[in-house]
Amino acid sequence: MSLEMLPVLFGALIALVGLTLLLDASIPDRASRVAERRKRERPERHRLGEAALGLGILGTGAALIGRDTWRYTNIALILALVMFVVGMALNYKYLRGRYFGPTHIHTGTRRAADREPEPPEPPIRLR
Repeated sequence: MSLEMLPVLFGALIALVGLTLLLDASIPDRASRVAERRKRERPERHRLGEAALGLGILGTGAALIGRDTWRYTNIALILALVMFVVGMALNYKYLRGRYFGPTHIHTGTRRAADREPEPPEPPIRLR
C-alpha cells in the first residue's frame, strides 16, 4: 500500500459517516419511547438539518477520494461547507441542548416557574 492511498481510505471512512447520517435522518424514530422524566423536554433534532450535515460530510469524503485529479474537488468542498453550515444552523437548538443542557435560547435563564422562590424580606421595625 502506497502513501497515496491514505487520502482515499480516509475519504471512504468520512463518506461512510456521511452515509450513516443520511440513513439516520431517513429512518423514523421508535414510537415506544420511555416517558420523559425531566422538567423540560429535550429539543428535537431537525431531520432535514441532519441530512444536510450528512451530505456535507459525504461531499468532503468525495473530495478526498477524488484527490487532486478530480476536476470538481473545489466545487464539492464549497457545497460541502454550505451544506454543513445549513445543517448546523437547522440543528442549533438540538446541539445546544445536547451539549449545554436544556436552556432557553433567547434569554439563557430559567423560567420564572422553574426558579426557586425568593425568601421574603424581613419586616422593617421602626423604633
